[in-house]
Amino acid sequence: MLDGAVADASCCWRRCRLQEPPVFLPEMRVPKQLFMAIVPVSVWFSSRPWLNFATRPLMRGLAAATMRTRKAQPQTTVEEIGKEWQRMFPSRKGVPITSVENDTVYAEIHITCPHRGTGNVEGCYRMMEYDRKMLERIGGQFVVLRSQAEPGVEVCQVAMRKADVPVDDLVPAHVRARRGGLADSG
Repeated sequence: MLDGAVADASCCWRRCRLQEPPVFLPEMRVPKQLFMAIVPVSVWFSSRPWLNFATRPLMRGLAAATMRTRKAQPQTTVEEIGKEWQRMFPSRKGVPITSVENDTVYAEIHITCPHRGTGNVEGCYRMMEYDRKMLERIGGQFVVLRSQAEPGVEVCQVAMRKADVPVDDLVPAHVRARRGGLADSG
């Protein structure tokens, strides 16, 4: 019955010589309001270490939903991986790619994080499971080098590499925090 209604509406649009009705296109972005509504839930879970058993599946599930909605595709080059990751967000301006050097894409996350300035870099790490899941699907790896959770840091600095390229030389922010090196640039 719904198919008939859609066909009738489409026919009416053509008869009246109006533009085709708007449809959801793969190029459309995840609505910013929806994306921002997910953030408080993510922060609530990621701020509570005792909920870690639920945080990882939650973040991976949210990433999977985003990737289904945005039709994420595996990529072959590190540049493509960075651009595909960027495409998953409501606005590329919020997650600019700052450079591509050798086998690494560097980017920043300008979206204000509720963990900002809290020192809860471990919570940030748990929350960023969202991005790590996306990079898995896209064909890469994701490392947070500087976290907004660190005192005085206003944008996250992240690095991405292809799945088969080692990341041992990249020191994640949460590892640096455990070592007591938040002031280091990593």
